[in-house]
Amino acid sequence: MTECPIESSSGAVISACTTQKNKAGEELRRFSTAVKTSLDGILTGDLNGNIVDVNDAVLRIYGCTDKRDLIGKNVLDFVVDRDRERALRDSMESLRTGQGRTTEYRALTTNGAEVPLEITTGFIRNEQGEPIGFVDILHNISERKKVERKLQESEKKYRELADQLPVVVYEIGLDGKFTFINEKAFEITGYSAEDFEKGLNIHQMVAGKELDKLKTRIHKTLCGEKMEYSEYNVLRKDGTTFPALACANAIFHEGKIVGLRGIVADISERKKTKEELIESEEKYKDIFENARDAIYVHDLNGKIISINKVVQEYGITQEQIIGKNMLKFIPKRYWPKLISQLSQIARGKRVEGEIEINTPVGKINAEYRSNPIFRGDKVVGVHSVMRDITTRKKTEKALLESEQEFKALFMGNPEAAAYLARDFRILDINPRFEELFGYSLPEAKGRNINELIVDLAKKKEAETLDQNAIKGYVYHNTVRKRKDGSLIQVAVSAAPMIINGKPVGYVVMYKDISDLKRAEAAMSEMMQKTAMINEKLQVVGGLSRHDVRNKLSTITGNIYLNKKRLSDHPEILESLNDMTSACEQIVRIFDFAKDYEMLGVEELTYIDVEDAIQKAVSLFSDLKGVAVTNECHGLIVLADSLLRQLFYNLIDNSLKYGRKITNIRIHFEKTESDGLKLFYDDNGVGIANDEKLKLFKEGYTTGRGSGYGLYLIKKMVEVYGWTIQETGEPGKGVQFVITIPKVNQKKDENYQTF
Repeated sequence: MTECPIESSSGAVISACTTQKNKAGEELRRFSTAVKTSLDGILTGDLNGNIVDVNDAVLRIYGCTDKRDLIGKNVLDFVVDRDRERALRDSMESLRTGQGRTTEYRALTTNGAEVPLEITTGFIRNEQGEPIGFVDILHNISERKKVERKLQESEKKYRELADQLPVVVYEIGLDGKFTFINEKAFEITGYSAEDFEKGLNIHQMVAGKELDKLKTRIHKTLCGEKMEYSEYNVLRKDGTTFPALACANAIFHEGKIVGLRGIVADISERKKTKEELIESEEKYKDIFENARDAIYVHDLNGKIISINKVVQEYGITQEQIIGKNMLKFIPKRYWPKLISQLSQIARGKRVEGEIEINTPVGKINAEYRSNPIFRGDKVVGVHSVMRDITTRKKTEKALLESEQEFKALFMGNPEAAAYLARDFRILDINPRFEELFGYSLPEAKGRNINELIVDLAKKKEAETLDQNAIKGYVYHNTVRKRKDGSLIQVAVSAAPMIINGKPVGYVVMYKDISDLKRAEAAMSEMMQKTAMINEKLQVVGGLSRHDVRNKLSTITGNIYLNKKRLSDHPEILESLNDMTSACEQIVRIFDFAKDYEMLGVEELTYIDVEDAIQKAVSLFSDLKGVAVTNECHGLIVLADSLLRQLFYNLIDNSLKYGRKITNIRIHFEKTESDGLKLFYDDNGVGIANDEKLKLFKEGYTTGRGSGYGLYLIKKMVEVYGWTIQETGEPGKGVQFVITIPKVNQKKDENYQTF
């Protein structure tokens, strides 16, 4: 801080004193000759910061030609915006303390340019020592700032260069403490920037006898002796060491040595060079001889000097190749290309390409890469690697054909198809897509499929389908939007395209199911009508059977009474017996009609076969000594309550027509096709071969039956999705085989076993 008196740059002293306050302005405008000729700007002002007077140097600084451009204006008007608040704060602090100060601001010239200034401010005081004004000495420090900036840039470049070097770069003072160290040092020694800041010493980097060696070499270097590289075992922070080469030179400042600057190179790898070189030679020899690629060396004329033994796989020995020109094994159409490439190699260029080679085992495709071999600056030979790509070429050809087939299938598909990228943007569409939705490929390509054809109400559904398509195949019936805004019912199927285990896109198919949906609606309506008709028929049938059974009861009752009264009239009794038989036949027909009406009415559920057989057996009051063996424990099948009737009818047939029957056996076994066979066997007289073809026909009977029992059984198993056939041997009994597939048409399991 400078106070009045004020020294100018020429040493002149301005003594600004006044005894009367009203003369302050006059006193502040008095400048000495030294002030006027000063190279630094000198500016005076009142305590409000208003400029009272300036010298010529101030005019030059602010770019003015006349003092009147400055006098009366506030000094803060000539401070740049970013420094103005600080300048005001400094001025107020000086007024508060009564002390001047020196600081730096960036001044704003009248033409808008910025000038860095060092400003020394002092106060002008009256006889009582009270400040009545101020004086600023303005020193233009533009050149100094440029020098500082260049110095900072130089230091930055030095730091960046040092940090990029693969060796340690360091500087130490005369006390051995590091004054500079690059990033590589931290990396290889384990020390941190914090350790450096605390005063890391070079003596910490070596131990034992090598510390004495280090101190001696540092002393000799400081004494001006030129030292060569020396090897040390550098000590890391964790106590481990590594071999290094180090060298340093003295740092001079104003002719005096103030420290050392040097480098340290980690030679751990170089230490292993000899062993690794030997090992490398062995490895190269092993690789050369056992590589799957052909590795060979030839001169600039194409004469082969050496080649590995992989050529033996192509029916030729190394001896048959070495010394021969490589062109001998290559079709002539490739010679101009190879000769041209030899000239390129001779100029030091690397070449590569694909060729065909004639071998004793046939022609192969190969790719090659050839590099020049240098001796000094001269190319003396060629080192080449050749790989058999015959299989790859075949694969590429097959892939191309596959792509062409895919394209043909895609474009010729009768359903609308789109090929999508992983983000569901459209890459391609087929003609049917254009026809169905009304968009051409240029209109659709690059757009998200959902944005193009999904109605707003179906957005969430479409997003769910996308997520499912990522996991695998999806199929869904929905609606999509055409270009004209109309909606169309479609079946959407999509699947990811997988290459090397990763999805690369999706193929989406759209099938127009508008007609199908209309047919389904019509079918549904028809089924409802049919169900209503069936319901009416069941009611009518039930009422009719009930009324007719009542009438039959009257008839059979009267027949019984007439038999009693007319027991001595045989011809009448025979007629009455025929009437009784006819009534029994009518009852059987009614029973069949009732059962037939129930076919397919019940919803299928899982039925215990063993239990259904037991219930069927329990309906017979007299089995006439026939034993029923039930071996269906643990078997359940998808059927309905009529399953019991199926077994009842089979047992009833055996009892009626088996004659000598004594045993019935029901059992099952699984088939090789994962299905199941259910067997019904008896040991009766069996069925003649000429009757087997008519056995399941409606109304066919060989005796007293109605002819509807087996016909009803066949209809039952068809409703269940099963099949039945008779495979017994005439004279030894019947065998009915019911075949049950593993699943039905709805993909439900037809049976389970426990």
